Amino acid sequence: LKFITAGDKFSEKWRSDLLARLNLVNTEAIVNIYGSADVGVMGHETPLSIFLRRQATQDKNLYRDLFGDTASLPALVQYDPELIYFETVGEELVLTANTSIPLLRYNIHDLGLIKSFSEISAILEKYNLSKIARAKGLTGFKAPVLIIKGRSDVAVTFYALNIYPENIKAGLEASEVAPQ
Repeated sequence: LKFITAGDKFSEKWRSDLLARLNLVNTEAIVNIYGSADVGVMGHETPLSIFLRRQATQDKNLYRDLFGDTASLPALVQYDPELIYFETVGEELVLTANTSIPLLRYNIHDLGLIKSFSEISAILEKYNLSKIARAKGLTGFKAPVLIIKGRSDVAVTFYALNIYPENIKAGLEASEVAPQ
């Protein structure tokens, strides 16, 4: 049994809870893709990105080196630079892709970072995770990584209160709402 999710990032607690409810052990049974209606699939989780993301939730220094100073756990996906080119402008990811309507420096207002595979390899080395990653065969897809922190233009205003997707997710993950 495998799941492909899309639409927004989710927490590793959510992944673990779903795996436990379905009696699945393999963390890669749930894979998130990163895409948009304008471009299609732009990136996806890989065994390496899932491994790194889960490790970062257990090590605050690794978390900071990967994601910077952000409270909400970002998505971590790899992408094919032959198909799509990403750059950052300010804190936003901007892309260029040869789609049916070519997109040049197109801004979908996602906040994030780009790390090359060599930067990811250096992080693996720094935290003594290289041998584990190689032993598990996680370093075969030597593609750059996107760290998607959220969107700069997504909030619902309800009686002068801004409500963000992260607020809803935190509520749904609360043990009172989602009992074990």
